[in-house]
Amino acid sequence: MNYLILLFSVLPIFVFIYFLIVKRSSLLVSSLLAFILTLIAVVFFWKIAPSILFVSIGKGFLIALDIFIIIFGAIFFLEILKGINVIDNVSYYLKSVSKDYRVQIILLAWFLENFLEGTSGFGTPSIVVAPLLMGVGLSPLLAAAVSLLGNSTSVIFGAAGTPIRVGFSGLEVLSVPHFGALFNLVGFLVPVFMLWAITAKKIDGKKQFWEALPFSIWAGILFVVPSLLIVPLGQEFPSILGAIIGLILMILTIKLKIFTPKNI
Repeated sequence: MNYLILLFSVLPIFVFIYFLIVKRSSLLVSSLLAFILTLIAVVFFWKIAPSILFVSIGKGFLIALDIFIIIFGAIFFLEILKGINVIDNVSYYLKSVSKDYRVQIILLAWFLENFLEGTSGFGTPSIVVAPLLMGVGLSPLLAAAVSLLGNSTSVIFGAAGTPIRVGFSGLEVLSVPHFGALFNLVGFLVPVFMLWAITAKKIDGKKQFWEALPFSIWAGILFVVPSLLIVPLGQEFPSILGAIIGLILMILTIKLKIFTPKNI
């Protein structure tokens, strides 16, 4: 019996992956087949009451709609950036803040990605920021790696708190954002990893790394600490407001030349 439970639990997932990746069916067809198989399992194996079944389908539809709206907003935002040539001219705009490529990359891959994760999530921060990093001068592979590093710490809160709102739906979640933000404090090291990635293969890479190390640590602190302090407002806000507050303080820091590398 336990094996049957396991089988019917994972079978729709494997069917979806099989038809999507192996058979290369469309996403709609693969999803529909997995949905039909799930319906058969819950009706004939688990014998779920029709009223509960209809409510579950309705809840699933509303959750999917919520995610769809968030992703649509992210794509819309990306198209606006393209329309006003922000992506093409990102180097020009960043140079008005700092001409140091290490500073520019951390601003993009750390603060901007954290903000995008809080507002859109679902991988869109890396999709948006990776081309911007290429515009700054990184290779495609390095831009992808650094953008994935940036899309890390704020993921616990995701798009407007979706991982907690949806993942813990029906459970007591009052303490989850607080403990999540506490665990997130280790995220102040992420900009350090970014700095190491972009300087490792430079001729004077060690020198460039140590010069910008205080700046990268400071950048990490400027996001994780405000995000922790903002948790009482709700899980929707730490990534969004933490990134905004951190970015404002960081730009002020750059203008005052605090922790910034001496050699550009």
